[in-house]
This record gives sequence, structure tokens and C-alpha cells, in this order.
Amino acid sequence: MPPPRALSPANAAPRALSARSVLALATASAALGLAEAGAVRLASLYLYHELAYAVVGAGLFALAMGALTAGRSPPFASQTTPLSGPLLLAATTALSAAWLLPRSNLAWALGLAIWPFAAHGAASGRAFLACASPAARGKLYAAELIGACVGLVVLAPALVAWGGGAGILGAAAALFAVAAAIAAQGRRHRWLAGVLAFAALAVWPMLEAKLPSPVGVARHLDAAVARDGARALFSDEAIWARTDLVVPLADDAPALLYTDGLHVARAVPWDGENPAFQRPSLERMAALRRAALAPCAGGDVLVLAAGGGFEVIVALQAGAVHVDAVEVNGAMPRLLRAHAPHHASVLDDPRVSWHTAEGRHFVEQARAALRSSDGVAAHKRWRCVLLGLVETEPASLRGRAHIDGRLLTVEALQSLRDVLEPGGVVAVIHNEDSLGAASHAALNAVFGADATVAFALDDSAAINAARVLVAATTSAAAVTQDSGDGRA
Repeated sequence: MPPPRALSPANAAPRALSARSVLALATASAALGLAEAGAVRLASLYLYHELAYAVVGAGLFALAMGALTAGRSPPFASQTTPLSGPLLLAATTALSAAWLLPRSNLAWALGLAIWPFAAHGAASGRAFLACASPAARGKLYAAELIGACVGLVVLAPALVAWGGGAGILGAAAALFAVAAAIAAQGRRHRWLAGVLAFAALAVWPMLEAKLPSPVGVARHLDAAVARDGARALFSDEAIWARTDLVVPLADDAPALLYTDGLHVARAVPWDGENPAFQRPSLERMAALRRAALAPCAGGDVLVLAAGGGFEVIVALQAGAVHVDAVEVNGAMPRLLRAHAPHHASVLDDPRVSWHTAEGRHFVEQARAALRSSDGVAAHKRWRCVLLGLVETEPASLRGRAHIDGRLLTVEALQSLRDVLEPGGVVAVIHNEDSLGAASHAALNAVFGADATVAFALDDSAAINAARVLVAATTSAAAVTQDSGDGRA
């Protein structure tokens, strides 16, 4: 029997993973969480909304592919820098993506944001193979899980206001470089990690994502600025969305509000008394709202997706005694109060109560309060509920229908029916016939065909025109089929 052969560095058994390596991978996992949040924000802002989900899917695929390469790498003990190499690659690609994405009109630039996932998978896979026992692998997994949670849940929401998605990616690059420095076993890799971390921090102030952008499919902000001009653009970054306020040149023109580059609301100046707008274009946009709110004079109105308050003003002009305005995006009133006070008077009108809440959840809470166990109503009912452009054609084209449509399902409309006064009206405004037809069918299912009407304005040339109205009532006699401006 031949004597046993001595182990060479090439076939040496894996050594135990050091605490330093575990710390490096925990830090890298936090950086990966940041990179995921940053890539999703940039995809939502510049490209189709559904590409945000594609980024997550591609990132997970790249993470798995990177981990598969670990089995083809030389044994852990034979490498002088087994983890720092992939982590340096992750830092480089994250910083490149943060710089190029807001400045490029090429969608492939988003692919750079996927490389950190593959690099992290390679580093994590190498570390996993180096673990000498199941307990060591459990500790490594726990460290990476904690790191990822810190990156996604703590760091990303805290850093997004400083630079948006690009800023988050830049912070991820710096954190990857720190992880590489922790893991590095050679002076050269530590020096490279330090240079990358310094570069990421140095360019961080220049990584803020600017709008308008050459990237995108429904560049409403570009078109609005080119058409009406703009005095200033103010932004509010949050981890769930970016909100932009365009302050117009003319004092009587509407201020425009955008969520992730898509026009979603307008705010208009109003003295609190005038029953009509002086600007003809605003009167044209208010026509369908006035038709819907005609039966509601002297009653309480609920406006869902109140935005900048345009529908709220129309409700007050129509004679509403009190308006409950529900808007999920609290950045809209905050931006208006801070930068366009001339357009924000309705926010402080004593006849209006503003609620920062998701519309369906707000209605469900009101419905539950009406069904209190002691039989005493703990919440009022509304004479009218208005949903103005909650779901629009551009939003549907950008893959947001699953988000907006939660207010327009049969179940949601049943809840709205339950919070109406007897003879109350639910009105839905759309800018496209097919969306109106879908809402018409849903309202028919809840209220019945005899209590539902639909008509449209001949205003198809207007940009994002509110041209389709679908209304339903608990009393068919309460709905008029003649708006004065449209066709039944």
C-alpha cells in the first residue's frame, strides 16, 4: 500500500471560515440589499414599471449563477484573496450603474446593476464551501440574512432622500468596497478597495437622479414642461416612489404632480368662493366632475386619490358641505405647502379633512365603524364618492394597473356602496374608453344596470383628458344622463 500523499495547496482541505470573512459577507449583504433597492427605484422611475420586478428576478438569477461558479473556483485555502475579488467587482459595477443609468438612454445600462448580484453570489458561494460544519454554515447564513435586512429595511429608506435610486446604488458601491477591504488578505486588494470606497463617496453628491430624463416611455413631465413652461421643479424621494412638483410660470396655471415620472395629479389656485375656474382648460377638465357631483350639493363628499386637490375644489364648488380627501402619497401636500402655497389653499380649507391613507383601507375602516357591535353608527356616510383618474391609460401601459385597480374591483365597490347615504353616488373618471368599460361592468355588478350610467366628453385631443365618466347610485333617479358638455 503506497504511503499517503501530502496535501498540496491546490488540493488542500478547506479551512475554517474566519470571523473576518463572515463580517465581510454580512457587510456585502447589506450592500446587496442597497443595490436591489436602488436598481428597483431606477427601473420604476425611468423605464416601464414592470421592469422593477424584472430587475429583482434577474438579480436573483444572477445571484444563483454567481454561486454556481464557486464550485469551479480553486479551493478556498489556495487563494490569497478568495472573497475580495468578487466584492471589488460588485463595487465597480454598482458604481458604474449608479453613474450611467440616470445619464444614458440605453436600457442595457440597467444590466450593470445586475452584476453585483452575480459577484456577491460568487463570494458567498466560496465562503459556504469553506465552512467546516453545518453550524458554521448556519452562522454564515444568519450573518448574510441580517446584513441584507439592514440594507433593505434600514439603510435604503434612510439614504434614498439623499440621492434617490442612483444615490442608493452609490452607497452600495461604497459598502461593497468596505466589505472587500475587510476580506482582503493582500495589500493590493485593500488599496483598491479603499480607492473604490473613496470614489463612491466622492461622486455621491453627483448621483442624484434628474428629471426630465432621456429614458422612458411616457415622458409626461417633458411634454408638460415643453408645453406650459416651468418656473421650478421640486422633488421628494422615498423608497416607494419619487414625487415631483412642477411649478408653472403663470400663476393661474395648474401645478403638476408626478409619481415616478408619470403625471398623476394637479393643483390649482382658488379663492375658496368662486363657483368656476377662470381658465377655460380647467373648466373643461372639471366638466365631468361637475356632472358627477351635481346630486351631492349640501352633502358630504369623499374624494379618493385626492392628489393636489383639484377634485376637492370641484366638490366644494358643487356645494359640498364637507369633503374628506384621501391621498396615499403624503409628499404631494408637503411639496405644495412648501413650494407652491398659491396652489395649496384648499389644503387648509376648514371644510376639508385631509387623510394620508390608502383609499381602499380608509373605506374599509369607515365601513367597519358603521357596523359597530352596539348598533350605534360610529362613522358618517357620504352622499358622493369620487375617484378621479385613479387608473389612467399611461399608468396601465406602464404596468401599474394592478396597483391602481385595487380601488375599482367589485369587492372595493361593494365597500363604497356600503358607506353611501341612501341615494348616494359613486363616480369614476377615466381618460380611456376601455378603462371606462371595465369600471362600468364592475359597477353594474354591484349596483345593477338600472342604477349605472356612463358617458364621455368629445375631448379626445386633450392631453390626459378626463373624458369618461361612469356613475352608479343606490337610487337610479339620482343620476342625470345629461352633463351639458358630453354625450350619453
